[in-house]
Amino acid sequence: MKKILLFWVFAILSTSGVLAQLPNGSTAPDWTLTDINGNSHHLYAYLDSGYTVFIDFSATWCGPCWNYHNSGALEDLYNSYGPNGTNEVRVFFIEGDANTNLDCLYGSSGCNSSTQGNWVDGTPYPIINDASQTSVYQVAFWPTIYGICSNHEITLVGQQSTAGLYAFHNSCPALVNLDVTLVNVEDVNCAGESTGSIDISVSGGSGDYSYAWSNGATTEDLQNIPLGLYSVTVSDNGSTGTGTLTNIFVDEGDPINPNQTFYQPVTCAGGGNNGAVGYNPNGGHPGYDFLWSDGSILSTLSGVGPGTYGLTITDNVGCTVSTSVTFDAPEYPTISISPPTPLSCTNSTTVINATASSQGGQYAYQWTTQGGAIISGEHTLTPTVGAVGTYTLTITNNNTGCESSESVSVTMTGATPDISISEPDGVVLTCLQTSLSLIGSSNTPGVTFSW
Repeated sequence: MKKILLFWVFAILSTSGVLAQLPNGSTAPDWTLTDINGNSHHLYAYLDSGYTVFIDFSATWCGPCWNYHNSGALEDLYNSYGPNGTNEVRVFFIEGDANTNLDCLYGSSGCNSSTQGNWVDGTPYPIINDASQTSVYQVAFWPTIYGICSNHEITLVGQQSTAGLYAFHNSCPALVNLDVTLVNVEDVNCAGESTGSIDISVSGGSGDYSYAWSNGATTEDLQNIPLGLYSVTVSDNGSTGTGTLTNIFVDEGDPINPNQTFYQPVTCAGGGNNGAVGYNPNGGHPGYDFLWSDGSILSTLSGVGPGTYGLTITDNVGCTVSTSVTFDAPEYPTISISPPTPLSCTNSTTVINATASSQGGQYAYQWTTQGGAIISGEHTLTPTVGAVGTYTLTITNNNTGCESSESVSVTMTGATPDISISEPDGVVLTCLQTSLSLIGSSNTPGVTFSW
């Protein structure tokens, strides 16, 4: 028996030279643990709800732990001031020795180490079998009893009576609910900018507040903010009081829509300076001013040549939108005429091929000639001609008034043979001389004669 007692004393005190409990007044580490009944518990959730939390770090083999457990101090505290009492405190038993198994909490049957008995029977508060917090809470001896106020400050309360534990609870700063009020919201004037603001007021507590906004700001009010949904948590630095304000929406004005209403491209018919465009904006704050890059101040721009023109539209509160319009230089029709096949004695007509020229329903074609003869197709790209001469194609773009012209020559290939006919000298046809012989000749090589 003496050996067992000496073992307990050694086990209870052996870590005291290595660890020291958390300093009184320090912040308790947060945890989320599951009890032996499968219920999850989050320390800070209890504290932030205003509860004082007591934690009994014990080991199943620890005699002093067993004695204090059976004293009923924590049991009476929980029954009187816990969820089924005045609902002011929460109590947790944490078996913090990693070398013992779950069965040790229920007695010696199945226990892999040693146990003082059935710790579960008759215990009304949650029991947690998890050694993960033993080192975090710097448990230097068994049992270690901590009290944690709702402001997250921890104190080593030790093995006190129910009255002593409740007295500690009463010494904790009271949880103060701050009154956070929305005073004013200024929406963003111009879409896409950051000119909104939120004004709040806070009352209650010590008057020394800290602010945590959803956008990361730590000031009481927000200035120069964009469109969005905002929330703030206010903490009282002099107490455990907090207050929140959520779903604060900062809106913004509709963006200005330039709304182009008409566009007239530059055409050849206007001499290259007849482009025009007009705008009728909407959105923003009606009452619009216009400023073009060429200095014009009207909603329409006319009589302009090819180029890009910028427009800035300003609404009634100074919001702006910029746009631009480009007038392309009018395109002249292209003409490409293939060299025509020359006329010849055996080829009295030829087709002029201009099918590589501009084509489309907007184009009109007209052939004219000097010295030649257009047989057919004078309004097509493939006219048939029948005489040597110069032929001119004019293509007109009916949409832009632009026209182009190009000429081609049709020639004759090969020379016409020369021919001469002579008659015998002194031979005259008479009633007695009824025939004579004619002699044909030519200086053109290779000719043949046919009478």
